[in-house]
Amino acid sequence: MKLMNAHRESGSVLVVTVLVTLLLAALILSFSDETDVELSLSGFFRDNDHAYRSARSGVQAALAALHEEREKDAKENRAQLGTAVMDIQLGEERSVSVKTADESGKVNLNFLVNAGGEVDEDRVGQIKRLFRILGLGEERVDALLDWLDQDDIERMHGAEANYYKTLEQPYGCANGSFQTPAQFHLVKGFSEKDLSEVGVPKDPAHYLTIYSDGKININTASAEVLQSLSERLDVSAAEAIIDYRKAREFQNVTDLGNVPGLSSEVLSGVTAWLTVKSSAVSIEARGRYREASCTVQAVALMEEDVARPRLIHWEVK
Repeated sequence: MKLMNAHRESGSVLVVTVLVTLLLAALILSFSDETDVELSLSGFFRDNDHAYRSARSGVQAALAALHEEREKDAKENRAQLGTAVMDIQLGEERSVSVKTADESGKVNLNFLVNAGGEVDEDRVGQIKRLFRILGLGEERVDALLDWLDQDDIERMHGAEANYYKTLEQPYGCANGSFQTPAQFHLVKGFSEKDLSEVGVPKDPAHYLTIYSDGKININTASAEVLQSLSERLDVSAAEAIIDYRKAREFQNVTDLGNVPGLSSEVLSGVTAWLTVKSSAVSIEARGRYREASCTVQAVALMEEDVARPRLIHWEVK
């Protein structure tokens, strides 16, 4: 068994833990491969089945590692960093790539409208700032709000059911929260075609989530997401935060006061949105066996009073 590549984005301890767990999983897989399933399936389906099981083992290993890291976090009073990318060779013809990402380092779309159905103007301001940073017109936020709110009244640049029903492949307007990340691309102005036509250099979906508790993890947020927090938080301030956390992870939100050049005026009004821990982690595992491959995308909640991550999303591609 050979480690092909391990890239530390943040949380090197998590990388090691996932690696060890995956190597143990590989041993189990080596004993379970020669089963009656292989006898009953054709070569094509057999290989795809093995690829799926490799991907599944990657997700299970990541969940086990996150659980172990969370217990260590509690004992050592340290923050959680849950982003890692690795490629593991599980055998002569089998491998799995695993990527974990902290969803709390992103902006939660569903918080644009609160539980009472009212638009949260502060959150709208954040999304507009993010879109400007990404080179996307902020007027597109109207379509997101129309998708989320419960009425059928179109905003100036928005769209309701009447628009979506006229499409070549019609569908309805949710008039409620996003249930899957893929729904983002269903909203007017946010299809992959729409985004490519305007030449957006970065897909905004990479900075958005529907799974977090709404707070931004300052240990994992990108420079773009950090800048979106406030008009006062510019590129230099965001880079200062990132430089600081490279040397030492934030233990508390108040540690931001130790970042050189970051004044209380810059942080005014945004600290309530911040955290130093993950509330949700996404996992993407791609299993390979011979010429076959299978990708599993999963999301686990990191609940405050529960050590073990709770799986809430599982998708096979």
